[in-house]
Amino acid sequence: MTYFALVPPAWILIVLIGGLWASLTATLFPLGFRAFLGTFVGAIVGAVVGEAFLSGLGVTSLRLGDVQVLGVSLGAVFAIVVVRRLAA
Repeated sequence: MTYFALVPPAWILIVLIGGLWASLTATLFPLGFRAFLGTFVGAIVGAVVGEAFLSGLGVTSLRLGDVQVLGVSLGAVFAIVVVRRLAA
């Protein structure tokens, strides 16, 4: 059994895009390690929700393989804003 049978490449890309937005936010607006962990988890959850939302609507713009890059990015950014507002 290969690694890709356990975790599809689309999920890896979703986590990477969510982590990119979380890292960018933590770099621009540092709050500490605990806040970064909350931001990272929120970004991953938001990225998954954004992917599911746009896939459910049938939107096919800015697609990279099986991943809706626009939906993942918008979901991650929205979740980061919500987490950062709740943490403040």
